[in-house]
Amino acid sequence: MLNFSAGRALIAIGALMFASLGSACVVDVTVPTYDECVDSTDCGSADVCVRVITTDSLGHTRDGKQCSRFCDIDANCPSMNGYTGACYMISTDPDFSNFTCFARCDLAYGDRDCDLNQNCVGTTGSAGPDAICLPAF
Repeated sequence: MLNFSAGRALIAIGALMFASLGSACVVDVTVPTYDECVDSTDCGSADVCVRVITTDSLGHTRDGKQCSRFCDIDANCPSMNGYTGACYMISTDPDFSNFTCFARCDLAYGDRDCDLNQNCVGTTGSAGPDAICLPAF
């Protein structure tokens, strides 16, 4: 039979062992570049959560957030699905004051090249016609 203080010692040792097992398990809950986010804590260390607001030719507004990074040229942007990243400043977005990375896509494939909750949208860059994935909401 254990006395009261020995029982408490065993409970304390068991709690310490359980806590040490739990601390060895680290789960990365960040989302990849170009995925949907709520704030920058959702994104990897090189990314920030940017709000993207666009208006299409029919006057429909898109307003969503995605993990991305600021850039100067396309080479600063990660590739996705076999396409190089695209560095754009969205001119219709009042919140934008920086060039930001976007995933490129092929309009012929519809939204297949883009992540969930994104659409492949035609745009024009400095090199001519292009297509990038933009938040669909």
